[in-house]
Amino acid sequence: MKLDPTSRDKASGDLQALLETTDADARVRVVLILGGAGATVAASSAAMHRSDLHRSDYGSSTDYRRALIDRRRTEVRDLTADTVRDLEKLSLQVTGGEIGRAVVAEGPAGQIARALALDGVSSAILDAPIGLD
Repeated sequence: MKLDPTSRDKASGDLQALLETTDADARVRVVLILGGAGATVAASSAAMHRSDLHRSDYGSSTDYRRALIDRRRTEVRDLTADTVRDLEKLSLQVTGGEIGRAVVAEGPAGQIARALALDGVSSAILDAPIGLD
């Protein structure tokens, strides 16, 4: 299948080659970085609001850490929720993205190609197993 220039820019070289040569129904698993052009601005704004959490307000460092993680999950969810819904509407299985903007999406190559056209997807690479040698 042919990728449009914007989708080509978002995809790694290996992913571009795969999508342009494989059948649209072939299952593909990719790592997507979510958050389009506004992601950096939103992340900066969220970081400024993080200053309202102070270690002294918590009974232990564990409680403080939990509060920071909960805050981060909320920030990421707010930033990526619409894009995750759009990916799911493309019948892609989406996992991850709880404390960072990276998600794993799996589904037909044609739908992965359509996902690259979404404004909320900033880049994509093929998922690869990591060996423990």
